[in-house]
Amino acid sequence: RSAVSVANESSQSPGQQKGNQKPLHGFRSTASIATRVMEAAAPPQPRSQTLAGSKLFSKSQGSLDTLASEEAPPGSEGCEVPLDEEPGLSLVPIEENWQNTVDKKILKKLHKKEIARQELIHELIFTERRYLQAVKVLRLMFGKGMIANVGLPVEAVDEIMPNVTSIEEQSEIFCVRLRSCLESAQDRVIHHIGVALVEQFCGENGKAMEDAYGYFCSRHMEASEKYKDYFRTNKHLRQFVEKKKLDPRCRRLDVLEHLLLISQRLSKYNTLLNSLVKQTKDKGELKATQEAYDGVKTISHSVDHAIEDRKLELRLNAMQNRLEIRIHSRLDKRVAKRLKRLDLRYRESRLIYENSDVIWRGSGGKEQEIMIVLTSRLLVFLVEKDEKYQLAVLQDIQPPVIRLRRLMSRSVA
Repeated sequence: RSAVSVANESSQSPGQQKGNQKPLHGFRSTASIATRVMEAAAPPQPRSQTLAGSKLFSKSQGSLDTLASEEAPPGSEGCEVPLDEEPGLSLVPIEENWQNTVDKKILKKLHKKEIARQELIHELIFTERRYLQAVKVLRLMFGKGMIANVGLPVEAVDEIMPNVTSIEEQSEIFCVRLRSCLESAQDRVIHHIGVALVEQFCGENGKAMEDAYGYFCSRHMEASEKYKDYFRTNKHLRQFVEKKKLDPRCRRLDVLEHLLLISQRLSKYNTLLNSLVKQTKDKGELKATQEAYDGVKTISHSVDHAIEDRKLELRLNAMQNRLEIRIHSRLDKRVAKRLKRLDLRYRESRLIYENSDVIWRGSGGKEQEIMIVLTSRLLVFLVEKDEKYQLAVLQDIQPPVIRLRRLMSRSVA
């Protein structure tokens, strides 16, 4: 095949294919989150701990994923999401100050550094419970309510809350692990938490967190813009959100603020574990906590890469949408036919480099301002005209599209 054969060989663009590979994230799933949490949480534990975890999450069986197919007229009061028995949404008071939960005689025996460590551990547990509640509020009270009460399409709510089910699963798994540490503590003093942190942020579960938060954070801005569009044009949605904000469990936070909480959670883990490393004296605990902290940093780096990749993907999509193919008369007919179907996203190509300030000087000395686009498969020369991109007509290169696998290069002598 010719070096300029860049026809799109499938009926869908790569961007569409990628989207179709990922299932809807939580509003049509049939498997219970509770089941998956109990399967993925810590390794085999004593019976007492297993029962404790099962008390926390067994009630959610059958109550989380039952409303996706329900539809009702917007504003109907008869189809409110049944959340009264949902674990994690109850307003059980949690003491924010660890020292208020410990006997003063115990406090006097502890070193200042150990007290600081215990306060950090308590803050981690307290904020994780609050965080899990916020994620549940987002998915169950807002998300499923938008479907059942407002009548938004399931697909639209999935785009507004990308991958929120996986985020919720990860937080529930972490809460089970933290609860196990709390139950094994003596006098509310947790001596061993390092293993639980390593299990959460490293290895297989660390990779699951990379995937969950990478997908969510890379689409956070798109989700926010989509929600704003619906909120601006849908009166029923505005009324629904304002009503839900009055519920004490929402803490007067709307959808955008709940989305922001999720995007900021990794930074909170980073801060807490960094401080915990500094306050830990026991060598075994210090080693495990440092490993978990390194795991959090690895997750954060992976998420940053996912955000950057998504930006490049959207940029390539935008360039393709602005691409206007005009074939020069001097081109071979077979080449011209293939160029008419040029797709910059050919076979899931990734954008590597673009430069719109390139001066091309041909062999005759004539200069021309062009744009160079380098993807993982193609090198393309374009010109921008009337807010459209067109293939550049170059004196020395015809056609202006080159497959990288057929490109030969050498260093300038």
